[in-house]
Formats: sequence, C-alpha cells, structure tokens
Amino acid sequence: MSTSSGGGWRRTLWEVLILALLAAAGWLAWNWQTARHQEAQVEAEESLQAEFLAKRQALEERLSTALGEEAEAVARTFAAAIVPEVTTQNWGAVDRAAVELLFLPKLAFVHLLDPDGKVLVSSDRKLLATGYAGEAGSWALTAAETVRRSEPDGLVEVASPIEVDGEVAAVLWLGYQPAEADSAD
Repeated sequence: MSTSSGGGWRRTLWEVLILALLAAAGWLAWNWQTARHQEAQVEAEESLQAEFLAKRQALEERLSTALGEEAEAVARTFAAAIVPEVTTQNWGAVDRAAVELLFLPKLAFVHLLDPDGKVLVSSDRKLLATGYAGEAGSWALTAAETVRRSEPDGLVEVASPIEVDGEVAAVLWLGYQPAEADSAD
C-alpha cells in the first residue's frame, strides 16, 4: 500500500510541476506577445510622428516660399512705383510712400539706400540716426536684381536695385515677417 500512495504522490508532484511549467511558459509567452505589441505600437507612433514632422516641414517650406514670393512682388511693385521720385531725388515723397507701405500687415521694415550704403529713407530710426546701412545691409547693396534671403526667425528680406538711366540710383531693402511672429511680439 505504501508503494501505491508514494507513487501517487510523485505523480501528483510531476503533474503540479508540469502545470507550473506550462503556466510559466504561458506567462512568458503572454509577456513576450505584450512586449511585441507595445513595440509595434511605438514603431507605429514613431512612424506617424516622422510623417507628421515631414509634412509640417514641407508646409513650412511652402509657406516660406509663398511669403518670399509675396515679399518680392511687393518690393518690385514699390520699386517701380518710386522710380520717378528716385529720379528727381524727392526723398520726402519716397518717405511718405514708405510710411504708407508699412500698413501692409507682414511688412517689418522699409529702407532705401544709395549705392554706397547711405540711408535715404528708412522706417528704422536707429538706421536713420547712423546714416548708413552698415554690415546688416551690405548684402542688399550687392543685389544686381531683386533677391531675397530668409533668416532663421522667419524674416524674409528682399533687396531690389532701382535703376535710373542704366545705373543703380538706389537700393530698396525691405523685410517681411510671417503673421505668427508678429502676433507673438
């Protein structure tokens, strides 16, 4: 009798061990599956975030290009409109026109420089006080045609030479700021 009860106990112990091993294996498999599912979710979220950032960057580039094109159009139009005043050196009329131009919502500044960098008209009192564009405006003086550059803060600057009798008589230099940056100030 003792042999049959001892064998039953061993058999029960083996069954418990096998059940424990099966439970542990099931638990490990479940944890592995959960980890794989979480990794897949993280990968999907990272992929969506990368796609979002790429779309956002593309949109910002298109907006920057559109802003630059708008700024160039304003510069070309204004430059063409003030040619008669530049020809007669009527800086008071140019100054009044520049003040009117400043009512455009995105326009940050307007400067008119002679070819040597002397300030003829400016919306910036500091620039008027110094009398010269200095290093900041030196790039504008090299413009052979209407050109633009973008600053990291979103400002788009445009330089447009104004010719009289085939020679550059003045350089228009204006800045355009995105609307979001204006409202943040």
